[in-house]
Amino acid sequence: MIGAGDGPVTFTAGRMVPAKGFDLLLQAWTGIESPLIIAGDGPESARLEGLVRALSLTDRVHLIGHRGDVPALLTAADLVVLPSRREGFPYFLLEALSAGRVVVAARVPGADEVLPEDYIVDVGDVPSLHARVTAVLADLPAARRAFDPVWRRAREEFTLDRMVTKTEAVYADLLHRG
Repeated sequence: MIGAGDGPVTFTAGRMVPAKGFDLLLQAWTGIESPLIIAGDGPESARLEGLVRALSLTDRVHLIGHRGDVPALLTAADLVVLPSRREGFPYFLLEALSAGRVVVAARVPGADEVLPEDYIVDVGDVPSLHARVTAVLADLPAARRAFDPVWRRAREEFTLDRMVTKTEAVYADLLHRG
């Protein structure tokens, strides 16, 4: 992993496909000097590696391939970014919130339901993504304060036990109606 002396570390993970928007994140990273770690593999891997080189980001952007230690990588990160073009509900968002990480995300289902508005950017808006990430990295303590209620909600509502209980309640309700 990148050393602490390199500045705050930003992390994201997912399948390397256009829907995940990693190319948008790389474009937004131009001018940001902090390390960015992207874990994942897929059909877009080679194109994204080429984009890292074309944008002269090789000194601070690291595509690390498929990893089995994503929870540990989340814990080591200061910021998580979800630049997706589209999502159903990003489970990775819940993992990041459960790990107590500040998240900047595109306005996709899930993110727009749980994140503070100031941490959501419109899908595909590279300048806004750049600006939001830059602002968060410049004042991580303020971002962490803003996320305290989000993390509390994640601990209370977005646990496996809570989801199982809610699912069971839906089925019980359906059975009693029938």
